[in-house]
Amino acid sequence: MRIMKCFAIVSVSFGFLLSSINITQAGFEILEARQGTLLCGGNYTNITQTASWNLRNFNEDQSIYVDRVRFIDAQGTVIYDSTTNPAGIPLTNNGLLGGVDTELEPNQTTQFRSEQLVDAGLLPDLGGQARRPIQVIIDWSAPSRGIALDGALVRRAHMRDTVEISPGVFIDVRGREIGRHEYDCRSMVRKGK
Repeated sequence: MRIMKCFAIVSVSFGFLLSSINITQAGFEILEARQGTLLCGGNYTNITQTASWNLRNFNEDQSIYVDRVRFIDAQGTVIYDSTTNPAGIPLTNNGLLGGVDTELEPNQTTQFRSEQLVDAGLLPDLGGQARRPIQVIIDWSAPSRGIALDGALVRRAHMRDTVEISPGVFIDVRGREIGRHEYDCRSMVRKGK
């Protein structure tokens, strides 16, 4: 009998504990809105690390439009703004977004890659550590209320390889990938929209 009483007390206590957990705090809330801002961290491209920012439209019946993309260095300086740069929205890895094409159609996924942005001259050489890491801010909109734009930063670590480019002259180059980690971006949605 005593064991049954203890079991009942533990069960009731566990039930109260479960009922007090807010499922949205556990990361299971699906944000819905007509417009918002995606906030992502990031590492700048160098020989040993690169980053990509994955954007996903989980809506099955409507597009999401990327209205503005900003890259900001660690000092708070805007180093790229799609509204003031003639290139517009940077070209994504798979070509789904870029220039004046800002539409991410239903269920499409695309990606900005740091090394492509540097190679295209869209991100400047940031020099030393004082201007790194960077952050990315993406403003988006949709024709009607739907699932918010989803985003993630993927940080990739690479080996540093040394290559002889002429007799006795060596340079460091990016080697094979040795690790990666994904971090969720944060979504801010405008209330009532």
